[in-house]
Amino acid sequence: MAATDLTLTEMRAICEVARLRSFSAAARSMRLSQPSLSRLIRDAERAISTRLFERTTRTVIPTPICDRLLPLLNHVLSTLSSGLAAIDQYARVERGALSIATLPSIAAVLLPGILEVLHREHPNLEINIWDGPHDEVEQLLLSGRAEIALTTCVPDDARFKATPVWVEEFYSVSSDPEWARVSPRLWADFKQVPFVTTREGTSIRLLVDRVMHDTGIDLAIEIGAATVATLGGLIRGGLGVSALPALEITGYGLGDLYAVPLAGPVVHRTTGLVAPHGLPATPAAIAFANTVQRHAADSGFPSGVKAASNVKAVPG
Repeated sequence: MAATDLTLTEMRAICEVARLRSFSAAARSMRLSQPSLSRLIRDAERAISTRLFERTTRTVIPTPICDRLLPLLNHVLSTLSSGLAAIDQYARVERGALSIATLPSIAAVLLPGILEVLHREHPNLEINIWDGPHDEVEQLLLSGRAEIALTTCVPDDARFKATPVWVEEFYSVSSDPEWARVSPRLWADFKQVPFVTTREGTSIRLLVDRVMHDTGIDLAIEIGAATVATLGGLIRGGLGVSALPALEITGYGLGDLYAVPLAGPVVHRTTGLVAPHGLPATPAAIAFANTVQRHAADSGFPSGVKAASNVKAVPG
């Protein structure tokens, strides 16, 4: 026998014992009896004709040969796991499943029209939607719970590949009609009043923080809300004014508040299709992406929203 005769179970057993420094803990991790795990290690040692672990009464220490073997075994197991995950993703598409993560404002305003077209063209496709703030959308993509997302396109984020689809204007939003008499409002005007916004990690806060960094305008943030729904209540209650992109105003029904364009500087939120780098797109994700871009090229939008300059109609 030779090292090339090692089974995948033996490889995993070697890695677990080395990681946990314990046969009993490795056996529990692999849901095996300790005698079964010990037999796997013995078979592996017999296959490569050398001892892999030094055992004492208190611990287990990998031998130098084992230390050299471990990076290779971990690479093999990791590559296999990633490959099987990709195959499982394709299998789920064959069964008709697609998981989408999205910002709530996009889910409320734009996604229904997109899904109506997608469902008409692919009636057997099962669609799962996860809506949440930008940082949660990113985690859904990175964990594999969502294959593709509609969220903010963050420049130079190597973890993701992004295709801009929509561009939104920013507005000053207030419950005070006197505040709204001045249009456009300047970002520096927020220094005169209590300023409320969303919490760190949201797409809105990312842009607000970037404006402050780039312009040197230091805004005293009175309250950081978890959701725009909460933020709308704070504004209605007279607790402050805010800066919001157009879809948030429409998606959260904030039309009763006073919204005027923002300038000094003019800021836009660019949203679109986002997916993890390095993973091939499934047929269902490709169909969804094409539908999104066709919808953006052919449809009208709420005030303050337009298609990104790169968007072109994609044949169905």
